[in-house]
Amino acid sequence: MIRETFKLEGKTQIDVTQHIAIPREIDNLVYRVDTYFFLPGELLINEHTYSGTDFQKGLKNYIRLGGRPRPMKSLLGKGGAMDELRTDIAIISGNERMPENYRRIEYECAVKRFAIIYERSLKAANAKLIESIETIDAKTLREIYELAQDARAAYRELAEDIASLEQKLGTRAFAFCDEYMSVSTANRMTELYEQLPLSLMPVLDGYWLSEKVYRDKHYPLATAHYPRDKERLLYRWRGIRKYVNSLLFLDAKYENGTPILLHSIYGFAAALSMIFATVIAFAWQGKYGSLSIDLFVALIIAYIFKDRIKEVSRAKLARIFRKWIPDRRLNFYRGGEQTVGSCHESFDFIRPEDLQKDVRQFRDDARQIPFLNEGRTENIFRYRKQVTLKADEQLFKRTSYNIVDITRFNMADFLRNIDNLYSELPTLELNEPDNAPVAKTYHIYMARRITLGDKSAVDLTRLSVSAEGIRRWEVLVSAIPI
Repeated sequence: MIRETFKLEGKTQIDVTQHIAIPREIDNLVYRVDTYFFLPGELLINEHTYSGTDFQKGLKNYIRLGGRPRPMKSLLGKGGAMDELRTDIAIISGNERMPENYRRIEYECAVKRFAIIYERSLKAANAKLIESIETIDAKTLREIYELAQDARAAYRELAEDIASLEQKLGTRAFAFCDEYMSVSTANRMTELYEQLPLSLMPVLDGYWLSEKVYRDKHYPLATAHYPRDKERLLYRWRGIRKYVNSLLFLDAKYENGTPILLHSIYGFAAALSMIFATVIAFAWQGKYGSLSIDLFVALIIAYIFKDRIKEVSRAKLARIFRKWIPDRRLNFYRGGEQTVGSCHESFDFIRPEDLQKDVRQFRDDARQIPFLNEGRTENIFRYRKQVTLKADEQLFKRTSYNIVDITRFNMADFLRNIDNLYSELPTLELNEPDNAPVAKTYHIYMARRITLGDKSAVDLTRLSVSAEGIRRWEVLVSAIPI
């Protein structure tokens, strides 16, 4: 199943996230996402002024493994996350024949895994408390945060036992994960505190204060003592969070080189042009002899047209086979070595008649003033990607069978040709005071078509943009999860 969410980041960046559940019975997951941008002609974004290379500069793709939260009670229960961590550390400590680099990676994965499970579990428990905020009582609140406190305490009890192991392996993963859990716990408390009734605030105050004292003692750099420290604190927190969550993210590397199919097309085009030149040479040589002015002129003309035939054939064949020739190829790796999938991307401008029927129908229905759109130019830029992932047990070891596909579009280039920043409304009343300038806006429509097997879903979003960025967006058609 695929479920999609949107988020606006800053003034020009859009995050589109697909949450994909993978059936256990399949060997490979293959899905395709076609994104269409319907751009007003006034923005001057077309095939003559804009290219796929320009779009790639502001495009980011991330794929990470999903992780289902566990009940807080299970973290310290038999066979729970803490038992898993102790078992992993015992195996790593006792296996000194294992290469040091491999031991370090396995150890860091183990402590990161516990920190992530803890954070996800507390986040889920916190969300349930917020959902029932009107009926929540002190007993339920204490139960959740006592369990969280016990889980952190059990983790911290391991510090002395693994200090020598960390020194051997040259890592500080234990402290980084501890700081991650401490800060994320404070975030969850703050999130809940803002909605708690006054009578329950003192209950949470005790847990918050004890964790703050611990953090001030062990991680003073994780606390902002002065306003100027906030920038440093944010930088550190982002670094710690990326370090811990890197366990879930797949490494994406660009695949260099031209596809064999494209080489074959270029070779076929060269062969066509050479056949033409050779036929002309043989025909004229047989008629006029090997040394004649007529043959000389014929060879010059043949070689002139040979180059044109080669270029035209290359372009036409590339257009015909474009579906199988991506503009960019990515390979996904797990642990830097294991290849687990790939992503093929294409970027181009298309004609309205090349749109799928459902996408074209949604776009036509969304026109606000239909008669004003007749005859107006609208350029359609398409971004396509096809993702293939190996759904093996090794990839999803100790995680759930789902992934999160994050695509970030930066639309700043689409707005670079907006000329006047503001316009004035017409004055319709004689005694009406002068109107203040109003931001000049344009509408960009973004349609996305997700295909998984024989199922597909389409969504349509209208973005109101100005020279300053995206002012608002409206989801006109929501995609049904498939």
